[in-house]
Amino acid sequence: MPEASDPAEVAETLLHHIFPPKPPPPPLLRLMHYEDYTPLTSEEISRALSKFSNTSAPGPDHIPYSVWKYVHRIKPSLLPSLLDPLLAHSFLPPSLMKALSIVLDKRGKPSYDSPSSCRVIVLLRTLSNILERVVASRLSAQATICSLIHPLQCGSLSGRSTADAALILQ
Repeated sequence: MPEASDPAEVAETLLHHIFPPKPPPPPLLRLMHYEDYTPLTSEEISRALSKFSNTSAPGPDHIPYSVWKYVHRIKPSLLPSLLDPLLAHSFLPPSLMKALSIVLDKRGKPSYDSPSSCRVIVLLRTLSNILERVVASRLSAQATICSLIHPLQCGSLSGRSTADAALILQ
């Protein structure tokens, strides 16, 4: 260390180099409340929860969907009261964005030395998955109402199946 003249200064310089000072925290957000926002209903949460399997692996929160289903059955107003402010202010806290990544080997590969012989699954927090499912169904309904989806589109839409696609092709 050219600028350090004694061992204490060397130690101080090394500490500042290895452990630099933390940056200042980001400024506090000012959340906007949307006036034309439609509040979440218990029925929307029930529909979203019904699409999750009780055996699906939970994310970093370790709360299985069966727990959320039980909680919603006992107290149907709880999940809407938790999730509604997030949608009303269009805000997803960083704590709900955390995920757990798991690397799984693909079966039948001759060697597992290559990254192509593995696949990664990402498990989000179950609460954020529930919120995501509600928002996706709202967006899908709005896209259908506004004719943003072609009338012959069948994939990824509720109420339309492979049989519908076959009838369209016929």
